Amino acid sequence: MNIIALDGVDIKPTLAKDFLIGMAETYDILFEIPEHKNYELKATAQDGTGSTSTWIGMGERVPALKRPFSDMYASMNHGSMDHSTMNHRSMDHSKMDNNAKDLDILNSFSVDDAQSLDKTVFSSNIQRHNVKLVLDGDMERYIWHINGKAIHQDRNIVIRENEIVRFTFENKTMMHHPMHLHGHFFRVLNKHNEFSPIKHTVDVPPHTTRTIEFYSNEPGEWMLHCHNLYHLKTGMARVVKYSSFIPKKEIQKIQKQDPHNHDHLYYRGMLEAATNHAQVELNAMNTWNEIELRAEFRNDFSWEGQGDLFYKRWMNKWANLIAGGTTVRGEGAVVAGFGYILPLLIESQTLIDQKGRIRFDLEKRFQWTKTLYTDAEFTFRQKQDSEFEISLMYQRQWSWSTGVMFTENSAGLGFQYQF
Repeated sequence: MNIIALDGVDIKPTLAKDFLIGMAETYDILFEIPEHKNYELKATAQDGTGSTSTWIGMGERVPALKRPFSDMYASMNHGSMDHSTMNHRSMDHSKMDNNAKDLDILNSFSVDDAQSLDKTVFSSNIQRHNVKLVLDGDMERYIWHINGKAIHQDRNIVIRENEIVRFTFENKTMMHHPMHLHGHFFRVLNKHNEFSPIKHTVDVPPHTTRTIEFYSNEPGEWMLHCHNLYHLKTGMARVVKYSSFIPKKEIQKIQKQDPHNHDHLYYRGMLEAATNHAQVELNAMNTWNEIELRAEFRNDFSWEGQGDLFYKRWMNKWANLIAGGTTVRGEGAVVAGFGYILPLLIESQTLIDQKGRIRFDLEKRFQWTKTLYTDAEFTFRQKQDSEFEISLMYQRQWSWSTGVMFTENSAGLGFQYQF
């Protein structure tokens, strides 16, 4: 494919076999189909779990390569793509069109390879304004924010007119964030320096940094947000506000109703039933607060089971403070403590009750294949019974799974439903 424009702005034509496209990005490409050939143009989810394609041409079919499934336990380094492969170039002039015979062919194209047709650099005499924006969040609770705060906590990035505004995005997560700025085009600074490309959306891969800059000549209030709309919904956004701009009164009134200014409540739950036990979990949460209810009944399924009702205040994506109550076979207690996500994403809780007894919990999910996983839970209680549960579950879809479940004194067959 000959890539000729990004987000509607022409670039130096570049030949590539594929490219990674983020939400809201656009690519203009040219390709020439040989006579009597029918080529597959294929778009595949980055993890290889799904794809869609169209066939262009007439004659012998030439299928696109199948993208492999991602290795969920591979080192992330600088993202989920192999950069030694991404940046590999191969010479194949026989496949080049008449307008690009002097170009290499990239295995995979990214904005790092894009070069503007004309110089895009700004004058050095214009005042600069630098802003660092750390993109972070919690993939399990699915909470997203910028510089440690969701948009309802810190709405505005205030800028002045007629400056060069530079945003440096630092992605500390394991997901891509295509960052989109309304009302402006910006330079994406790359190796081509003065010929860095112009875009309105830039993908920031996992554990990487990207820098953009633009001339502030569009007074108003403009959304800056991740175009994965689930991330926008839970807080990864800001409003770029010109200091000189004052909205009309009717607009100010409407802005008070903006849902981005509120910390929304989300719910999730799980039901589990097996021949040796039953369990229910319910969670309600917003950005930094969570209420967790858990009840479990074992063996005889009597009401003399155990249960927890906890309030958790999250300090960051790794640590939280806990307060609440717990009951074990009819004996209730008030507890307080803290939770922490250990290396290898092992969830831990350390609690102490009003009698000074310590409780320690560990929990971990192992995803063995696309459809097989194990949940492992262990609870140590001082001067009370300790417990564990280990399962081996088959899951064809996210909501339902079935398999075998082992506790410290029995084994059973059962199912799990999550919502």
